[in-house]
Amino acid sequence: MSKQLSKTCPNCGKLNSIHESYCTNCGHKLPVSSEKTVGYTRPQSKRQAMIVFAILGLALFLGVVGISIRQNQEILRTSSINAIPFKVEFFDHHNHQVMVRYLKGETRKSRNGYATGTLKVMTTMKHGHGQSVSYVDSRAAKSLVINSSPKMTFYYNHRYGKFNDYGKCKVSGQPTIKRFRMIKMD
Repeated sequence: MSKQLSKTCPNCGKLNSIHESYCTNCGHKLPVSSEKTVGYTRPQSKRQAMIVFAILGLALFLGVVGISIRQNQEILRTSSINAIPFKVEFFDHHNHQVMVRYLKGETRKSRNGYATGTLKVMTTMKHGHGQSVSYVDSRAAKSLVINSSPKMTFYYNHRYGKFNDYGKCKVSGQPTIKRFRMIKMD
């Protein structure tokens, strides 16, 4: 069963829209159609279109702001240390490399701006043997303290968004060490 989309004028034979009452060619009265309109929609008003665009624009704006806020929040240094081992190079005040250690996370408990856990501190990545130690990573103190022998304290001023892999540090028993660089081993 096909739907009627047009009416034929009985006087002149012209095809007219199903919504016309009189022929657009000769003006003769067209027969009344019992068919309902198919495929016809009333155009949206400009106001409705503006409301839709305003809502879409607001959603886009809020999404961009949300991503920006998330990218600009301070992150913890140990946010990915349990998944990926890190190589840490230590330097003196002349930027000469003094020591290298590898860090591999074992456990991590995180709260708002604060993380604790255990990790291995190794002198080489080849064998995977190392000292299992605890650590405290604090946004408020802006430091990561690894309770190894020697004890290592890493400081960061501002670490927003992406991982900042260098900064100042202290290593107990090693007064010449002033800076570090962390490198992901992935």
